[in-house]
Amino acid sequence: MRWKLLFVASLLAAVAAVGTVFLLDRLLGLDLGRHSGSPAVLLYLVLPPLATAAAAAVFVYRHNARRRALQAAGAALLSLAFYCAILLARDAFNR
Repeated sequence: MRWKLLFVASLLAAVAAVGTVFLLDRLLGLDLGRHSGSPAVLLYLVLPPLATAAAAAVFVYRHNARRRALQAAGAALLSLAFYCAILLARDAFNR
């Protein structure tokens, strides 16, 4: 199992998702506190992490010789876990 590939691909996908959400937040000017129940806010908070997690899973799947499906699923789950951890850390430091 290529642990470095799994870890780095997942971390880069999470950073890309956070960067995309941050960029959309700045461009659209949406405040999460005021619009937390809005479908548009939920859409732009959910789509970038899912897209980058899928991209990381495909990348890991294509660059492994054995146990491809297991490592691809692990990369997707790890990417989403990193994304949640980064958002929680950002919120903790902003208080």
